[in-house]
Amino acid sequence: MKKITKQAVEAFLTSRPGSFGNTCVSVCSKTGPVLFLHGNAIARMQPGKPETLEITTAGYNTPTTRNRLSGLPGMRVYVIMGRLYLNGYEWSGAWVRVADYKSAAEKSRKAILTNYIKTRTKVLGYV
Repeated sequence: MKKITKQAVEAFLTSRPGSFGNTCVSVCSKTGPVLFLHGNAIARMQPGKPETLEITTAGYNTPTTRNRLSGLPGMRVYVIMGRLYLNGYEWSGAWVRVADYKSAAEKSRKAILTNYIKTRTKVLGYV
């Protein structure tokens, strides 16, 4: 993890405003800390409530954006064959509440798999 990422994430998690190269943290008493990269908000959280953490790529799926987001605790944002993933689940990069994303992604994955199995079973004549 890059030094700037460590510093910015620490400031974000402790609700301490600061500027770290192309990354900065802004804190509002009502809305909580917001992590910015090149002036675009990429993470936000209500004060003292880590379960409300929300992230986005802000439309910029770059190595730097992924690095900053992956610096947050429990986050792993990466690309495989041009597809963006968040903690092992495909992700569009739009704003998502991290705590809710895993269960929604699992439901979607199960639905896709169930549909595939039904279709494959019909094609192979097992029904």
